[in-house]
Amino acid sequence: MTSLRRIAAACVLLLTGSVPVVAQTCIAPAGGTAGYRPFRELSGLTWDPVLHLAIGVRDERLDYPGYEIFAFDPSVIDGGCHRALPLLSESLSTHFQLDDLESITRTPEGVYYALASLSLDRVPSPSPSPVRDRWTRFQGVRFTIAQVDDQPTVDSIERISANSRPDLREWVISSSGRDWPNDAYRRRAESGGINVEGLTWRADGSLLMGFRGPLDAGPSAPVLALRIGSPDSQPTAVGWTTIDVAGLPATNKEEQERGIRAMAHIPGAGAPERYVVVAGHTGARHDNLRLILWDSSSGLVQDRGPLPDGFVGEGIAVIGGRDGRLDVLLVDDLRGRALRLWIDNWR
Repeated sequence: MTSLRRIAAACVLLLTGSVPVVAQTCIAPAGGTAGYRPFRELSGLTWDPVLHLAIGVRDERLDYPGYEIFAFDPSVIDGGCHRALPLLSESLSTHFQLDDLESITRTPEGVYYALASLSLDRVPSPSPSPVRDRWTRFQGVRFTIAQVDDQPTVDSIERISANSRPDLREWVISSSGRDWPNDAYRRRAESGGINVEGLTWRADGSLLMGFRGPLDAGPSAPVLALRIGSPDSQPTAVGWTTIDVAGLPATNKEEQERGIRAMAHIPGAGAPERYVVVAGHTGARHDNLRLILWDSSSGLVQDRGPLPDGFVGEGIAVIGGRDGRLDVLLVDDLRGRALRLWIDNWR
């Protein structure tokens, strides 16, 4: 990974309560600096403990093809930015046309899953948007990463339920075991429709899909546990649960309406399983996103304070920990930045 290993640096923040404003590092494509601008639309993040790289996804594929799935070393800064490598070849980028990727996770077995938001761009009447509301937007992929000539690259990749119907969005609507009052699934994400932005794994081998919306009463944010089989089979719903966001600090009703922007399993937490979650507005607001800890067994939610002003954290990964602290990395959806912090006394 010679293109990633240039200048070692780290900016670490200790998170015990509220979060002070800190410096954040941009993420930009690898290569020269001329003509390259920091990424936007950084929408998901996970950690590869074998490669020691952060693996992310973007929900924009046309500006830098191949960077829909990317990797960077969070300890290396070059030209003021972390330099990201594309993990998709030109042919894979063209073939899969991954639209609106919003979340990613790596299982302990080394298998990656990345999901689109499953969101409608607009109410499908009189007709769906020809650009945004298409099948690729309602899907997910499963893949592995290999080293080729000392560079990471997506090795095998396949769509989830690629050869069967319903697609992933339709399966969530019709076969996941959830009641959708008032046809909420037909709305845009900003108006209370389906919007998946969190994804992580459980020790039993299932995945957790975290919803930014629609919210349940309380309010609480829905989480679906599911199992992904072969591409020729539909997923299997394990069950629904929720994360109680009603107790998070808020100054008005709109601030109380927070869903899941990002989530990550805490490795080595044992039983009960614990997760670190970014909670944020279901609508278009970007302010006052909060970091929380969630115990999936008891439902306990611990508020660990707001993210820095202007940092739209939509990807989060736990990259290590020691002495009762978690080493956490986040990426920003709005201005293409990374933030590394410690969560203290997390147990």
